[in-house]
Amino acid sequence: MTGAFQHALRRVAPCGIKSTVQRASTHAGSVRDKVQHQYDNIWESVRCETNGPPEVTRELVEASRLQWAYGFPQVPAGMTRLTHGFHYYPASMQAATAKHLLETVMPGTSVADPFVGGGTVLIEALRAGRKAYGADVSPLALFVARGRTWMPSAATLSALETLVAEHIAGVDSEGCSLRSWEPVRRVVQRASAQRPELAEPLWFVYSTALQQAAKARHSPRRRVLPPQFYAQCAGGYVSRVRELLETVTHSGAALLPEAPHLQRSDARAVTFPVEVDAVITSPPYPGVYDYLSHAREVRSKVGDASPAGEGDGGAAAGSGGGGGPEAAARGGFLETAVPSDRTWPADWLSDELGAFRTLKKAPLQFKSTWQAGHTAWITNVLRGLAPGGRMAVQIGDGAGVCALTSTLEAASEAGGGDVEGESGLLRLVGSATLRSTHDSKWSMRTEHIILLERRHS
Repeated sequence: MTGAFQHALRRVAPCGIKSTVQRASTHAGSVRDKVQHQYDNIWESVRCETNGPPEVTRELVEASRLQWAYGFPQVPAGMTRLTHGFHYYPASMQAATAKHLLETVMPGTSVADPFVGGGTVLIEALRAGRKAYGADVSPLALFVARGRTWMPSAATLSALETLVAEHIAGVDSEGCSLRSWEPVRRVVQRASAQRPELAEPLWFVYSTALQQAAKARHSPRRRVLPPQFYAQCAGGYVSRVRELLETVTHSGAALLPEAPHLQRSDARAVTFPVEVDAVITSPPYPGVYDYLSHAREVRSKVGDASPAGEGDGGAAAGSGGGGGPEAAARGGFLETAVPSDRTWPADWLSDELGAFRTLKKAPLQFKSTWQAGHTAWITNVLRGLAPGGRMAVQIGDGAGVCALTSTLEAASEAGGGDVEGESGLLRLVGSATLRSTHDSKWSMRTEHIILLERRHS
């Protein structure tokens, strides 16, 4: 999407310009109308389709517009970005989208995201003063989400600052090159061994700094040496974590600040510790990404994360040798050694939902495989959704799959009845779809937000 088009979308009111409205009767037994709008600008045409009562669909359209207008990690003026921008994670939900959904259409005091990715929903749940729960099959997702939702004490945060300053000051800049991060990696190893409880944030900053340095190769920052780059990244991270802590502290929730509950688990099998009032999630778009492949790539670039002096490529400092319940709870990103022969553990190669590699392996069976998995995760997560609770699913089309139709069919099967009818455990509250109608193949895009509600009986 062009920057000019994003700017134009930020200026228009949802479904407001040159709109045409078509009304048609919905599925038998439903009294709602399906409303189709279209708004154009000189850059691109975008069609917006909604289904449901106006008081709901206008909020879903606005949430969709925010996703398209700002992308990630930028946020609208007046909204503090907090820790969203630290460490790249693909296909992230726009923070303003999650925030808008929480403020307008999602009930209760607890929120879960079974495809937690980089933790956007959890950060916004913390901002809103809600309990947050997340899960993901990717160890990288857990590493990033934990880093972005770290809730240390003021003393611990100051200790991180001091530790970085002391160790980075000891790096011999004369022996550094612009592209060699090995001296910094060894410094992080030593610091992690000295303060094991700070190992994870130290490595989180290191991985983030690697990514930022790679992006800065064509900017004025390209001549900043790795030790200084790491120190700058650490300073920015500490500042954003402080902002997050201050925001959460002033949210009015008596039990916060409290870090979200995170676990490594496939959404088709995850069990959260409590029934939740709301689920906001963005599952993989069918046949678009390979999240575990990306996790392996990032883990390889981080390199040996073992405590200084061990040198076995294995566990991170403080992990007790790389295994056990604590490592599993963290997701196993740092604790897993980078294999010299590319033979990764089986749980780094698992059958993730909707993966592009699945599409490549069996293209003719992909749609049925996708639908079965999509139905399975909705069925499973529904078990942990409180009566009256709502589930907002943001998803895009891919691999010839209409994600809206697919989601409604999956939800109907999961709930045991048509979501647009009067039977079944789930009902459709509303949906919004944005479709790009640009001529260019590479600019075509269709995304949906589907809002479902669990009936009380």
